[in-house]
Amino acid sequence: MNEFNLLRKTPKYRDRNALEYADDYLNGLSNIDQTTHKLSKRNGFGQYLIGEIALERSLHVPHKDSLEWIRIAKNSYTKANNSSENKTTTSTIAKAGAKLSQIDLYRKINSYERLPSQTEAVNAYRGLVSESVKYSKLSSLDPISQNNDNIELRGHLAEMSVLLLAQRFSINEMPEATWSPVQSYFSEDHGDSCINKSSVPTWDINIFTKLDVNEPIENPYKLQVKSIKNERTLENDSGANTIYVREDLRLSTNEINVAGRIINAVDIELNRPESAERLTRELDLRTEMLLESIDSFQL
Repeated sequence: MNEFNLLRKTPKYRDRNALEYADDYLNGLSNIDQTTHKLSKRNGFGQYLIGEIALERSLHVPHKDSLEWIRIAKNSYTKANNSSENKTTTSTIAKAGAKLSQIDLYRKINSYERLPSQTEAVNAYRGLVSESVKYSKLSSLDPISQNNDNIELRGHLAEMSVLLLAQRFSINEMPEATWSPVQSYFSEDHGDSCINKSSVPTWDINIFTKLDVNEPIENPYKLQVKSIKNERTLENDSGANTIYVREDLRLSTNEINVAGRIINAVDIELNRPESAERLTRELDLRTEMLLESIDSFQL
């Protein structure tokens, strides 16, 4: 898809009614059936939220039901990602596409209580690279816009840059099916509110581990991602480490669009490896910086 075709007349704000329905669900004021019914009547953003709720639900039900909730999540993300309505923001479409690229990882973790195989992890990584670079190019057309949708998109891409580094490390350096980074679940990402600042800690990325086949899946690493260090955040007592992409992962003090550089680098490394020698070294350095930040928090 041509990147200019992705530019659309989007509303300045996401669907307020859909956010209110989601908040009621997060605070126990509406059950899952009531919430998804209301959201189904909204635009692509409502479908995206159904996907988020269904994906998390699949984590807490028996195997057969879990697979059905995964199916619902995938169907809803697909509808959001394919939405052509003017009311669906570009950032929503980008987020839905990212979740679709990762859906097989969630199926393995949520429904089968196993970590993804190397093949599954590589396929998901390739999909996430493709989705991220598409929207990274779009975001770079207006890197300092204060339009709410552009801000949402830049925040999403910052998260994706960290997730891509973590998944790349997992694929290249960790034994198969022992370390699996994925985006956090709906309530972990939003806490008790999609509209206001959450009063409970939140985070963006889970790194699941399973070091022995007979051991349960654990979640020792939780990452909250911020584009820059002057963004406000709650004191985090959730065990999550805050990664400031520009400050923590830059290779020089004058480097600004760090997330964009990471996304561009993984794309070239994956699709044009003969041109990626320098970029691979840079990605390795940024990965070391990310791991050092995680390790320093855990100590």
